Amino acid sequence: MFVLLGLPGSGKSTVTSEVLRGKNSFIRAFDLYLVISPSKMPEIEIDDTYYSQTLSIAWLGDRLTKIVDLTSGMKSRVRLLIVMDDCVS
Repeated sequence: MFVLLGLPGSGKSTVTSEVLRGKNSFIRAFDLYLVISPSKMPEIEIDDTYYSQTLSIAWLGDRLTKIVDLTSGMKSRVRLLIVMDDCVS
């Protein structure tokens, strides 16, 4: 687990973008993505099914259940990235 915390305007979204799309892109290490952010992140090509503008525990639980159902017959582990950007409650 990697958590990036900071005050508003401190560059958290910029750091996240650089880690995901930079020279040694971290995003290639994952098979599936869930993104929760007020705006889509162009670094991640993601279907609307796995993107939400707001944090909802019900939505997150539903998507995780779908991913478990989709991957239950797979022989190898699925690497899942969950990005929560600007999620304030």
